[in-house]
Amino acid sequence: MIMSTFLKLNIQDLARGAVVAVLTAVVGYLGTVTTLLALDWKQLLNIALLAFVGYLAKNLFSTEDGKFGGVV
Repeated sequence: MIMSTFLKLNIQDLARGAVVAVLTAVVGYLGTVTTLLALDWKQLLNIALLAFVGYLAKNLFSTEDGKFGGVV
């Protein structure tokens, strides 16, 4: 697996971030919805966007060996 360097992102980070964002949003949101007809697509998109930004921030501040901030 090719890891991005500290304070850098690569295309795999963006692709994985998008997958994590969508899955997090869908699973998290569906856990609170009783019917599919009641989906609030704007809220679902906001959750996905927040998950995407969080994932990219994690990758941006991780070193090549996967340690967050060079420590964890």
